[in-house]
Amino acid sequence: MRNFLDLSSVGNITIGTPPQEFQVIFDTGSSDLWVPFIFYTNPSCYTHNTFKYHESSTYWNTNKPLNIIYETGIMKFVYDTTWTGDLVSTDQPFGLSLELNKFDNTPFDGLLGLNYPHMSAIGAIPIFDNLKKQGAISEPVFAFFLSKCRVSGCVVMFGGVDKDYYQGELNWVPLNEIAYWRINMGQQASPSEGYLNISMKRKVIACSRGCHVIMDTGTPVTVGPTRLVNNIQKLITPGHRHYVSCFAINTLPSILFTINGINYPMPARAYILKIRNLVSLKQLFGLSQEEYGFDGAPFDGVLGLAFPSISTKGAIPIFDNLWSQGAFSEPVFAFYLSKYKPEGSVVMFGGVDHRYYKGELNWIPVSQPRHWLISMNHISMNGNIVACSHGCQAFVDTGTSLIYGPTDLVTNINKLMNARLENSEYAVSCDAVKTLPPVIFNINGIEYPLPPQAYNTKDKNSCISIFQGGLENLSPDNWLLGDVFLRQYFSVFDRKNERIGLAPAV
Repeated sequence: MRNFLDLSSVGNITIGTPPQEFQVIFDTGSSDLWVPFIFYTNPSCYTHNTFKYHESSTYWNTNKPLNIIYETGIMKFVYDTTWTGDLVSTDQPFGLSLELNKFDNTPFDGLLGLNYPHMSAIGAIPIFDNLKKQGAISEPVFAFFLSKCRVSGCVVMFGGVDKDYYQGELNWVPLNEIAYWRINMGQQASPSEGYLNISMKRKVIACSRGCHVIMDTGTPVTVGPTRLVNNIQKLITPGHRHYVSCFAINTLPSILFTINGINYPMPARAYILKIRNLVSLKQLFGLSQEEYGFDGAPFDGVLGLAFPSISTKGAIPIFDNLWSQGAFSEPVFAFYLSKYKPEGSVVMFGGVDHRYYKGELNWIPVSQPRHWLISMNHISMNGNIVACSHGCQAFVDTGTSLIYGPTDLVTNINKLMNARLENSEYAVSCDAVKTLPPVIFNINGIEYPLPPQAYNTKDKNSCISIFQGGLENLSPDNWLLGDVFLRQYFSVFDRKNERIGLAPAV
């Protein structure tokens, strides 16, 4: 069996002579086996295996209609030989789907029901009971091991149990009715134990006075009464549309299911499903017909993360579109830019991974919600203020590589490091770099030193200062802190509170 995105566990069976292979869900919530018919009318048949009855010498037809109780559709009832691993069930009744709703784009072709015989939609003998009747299995038990976080490793066992797949002893729970695999969660096991329930942080949150639970391998999620489920969701993600930052999973509590006097904790990493891809629907974007200044660039385009108010033509930026569509819970994004190696940089949408920085984040309010513009107190070297002496504004810009400022102030900084002007760039002896002092940016009362190895880059036989002038042409007395600065400091951009968080990067 295979794990599909932690949502479905799919296994292979074969039907007919010679065998035709199908991928099915082994489903304890139903009793019948069904697969798509060759005359399946839905266009999704092109992505599913269909049963070709005319190619099987052991097929025979009853022309009896089949109604699946959990879905609406059109089926026909037939017989053939099936193989589940090495187990053969001859004259096995099953359904051929001519039309079935809500199964488009599924990673499986059909279902193999493992519920009780009297729950069959047409009174057919289920495949497990047929195997038992025909002596293919010795013990009338089946078991599941569903792998976590990996594609392979899921196992269904017919006729016995492999103890290598579990720890300790099995705890047996009686069924309260021979219909579905339904047990009690909430009955009093003994006068001393009290009621069984669902709890979080030692507080009962559901099933406080008893309830029934159906154990269903065909359902990927945990389903319950809407009111109680909404209450649990609010405890996990207050006010966030049932989304939670993946970086917050380790801080969430386990949910405890107490069944028959035994506690079964479900950790947060089990009840939070990670969505691997963020999808922005109906995203407006630009197509470049002619470009200037991007020749030889190692990228194809730019994804803007500034505020919507500066969007061209008033388009909704992709981050805002994702936010409005509920793709993440927290309207923040963050950057970790790796140093001295091509891989390892990370952009995070919807949360912050604390492993990428040291200490605490220092929050700086945004001066105006257009660009990511903040107030800076001053810039100093060797204890002396060298720029921004009366305060200034600084853009924090991940789309810019260097640090830009007013030409006269940048020239002064370059002279203080004994840099010489060569072809519009300031060069420094590489041997002298390690003797230079850090350039310190004082922002919101916190000092952010930039070491000389960061503000000088090696180019062939010389080292080049990353301080560049010319910004006064755009905005007088403003500075622009690009990737050179952000490689030293992990950065968080908080749209909701209009602030930037900085902390030393690891």
